[in-house]
Amino acid sequence: MRLVPTTLAALTLAWAGAACSSPNPPFSADTAPPETGAPAGDTAAAEGPWRSALYPDDGSPGWSVEVGDGGPPAALPDFSYAGYRAGEAPLPEVDLAGAWSAVELGADPTGATDSTAALQAALDQAAAAGGGVVALSAGTYRVDGLLRVTGSGVVLAGAGPDATFLDLRRAEGMSDQAHLTFAGALEAGEPVALAQDAAQGAFSVTLSEPAALSPGDPVGLGMVISDAFVTEHGMDGFWGFAAGDRRTLFQRTVVDTGDLTQTSDGSAGSCAQCDTSADCGTGLSCNTAGLCE
Repeated sequence: MRLVPTTLAALTLAWAGAACSSPNPPFSADTAPPETGAPAGDTAAAEGPWRSALYPDDGSPGWSVEVGDGGPPAALPDFSYAGYRAGEAPLPEVDLAGAWSAVELGADPTGATDSTAALQAALDQAAAAGGGVVALSAGTYRVDGLLRVTGSGVVLAGAGPDATFLDLRRAEGMSDQAHLTFAGALEAGEPVALAQDAAQGAFSVTLSEPAALSPGDPVGLGMVISDAFVTEHGMDGFWGFAAGDRRTLFQRTVVDTGDLTQTSDGSAGSCAQCDTSADCGTGLSCNTAGLCE
């Protein structure tokens, strides 16, 4: 895998051979998720709502269960960082003064006619102005096409969740598409290889060389579809598309760069994630945090 400066969940970086940090956030004794075994109970308690066995009552981000197929544990998705600014900041108050009115530009709040062009025109005007609010009064707005926001600071605001509705009609040709897309033009920096693949659910990665990264920098984690990558996944003779291309899988924000200084022996195994000491380089051992040291 490779890391490219390019946001959303937190990410800690360290240079191979530098001071280490745990690959996962700590849990207290009373909140630590079980490492193996299925969660207790898959039926509803008489006094409470039904709850899936996949989401135990004492579950927390990082909970996983061994499947027994020889692969890594199956882990529940961690949505802790979902939402506006990774869920760590409240939604900003929207000032409707000077907002663009989509209705004045031709949007139909009755839902009788298609409002795609009028809505897109309002969004484009706000983007061209360097940001602003596009206001939708109460009603239902039929959208037969696709909407795209291309500028920072553009807000699409309705009159409330029970008052303003977007009736998204398009169903054909929606593979890899969205009815409303917020997109910008990312400029990628030079790629930096990881010392080794990051573990599933890890909150830190180890770089093979130092990089000019600081807390707050957005980065993309991904891989290059090389011949070795195809072979590793058992797809020789089948995976012919995107050969040599780089694919970004995750966008993250750097929160800590750790100690970006090389050890005296220049070891590239230090700080790498491990299951046993056999996974580490000569003279290194696997500590209780699952890191070589």
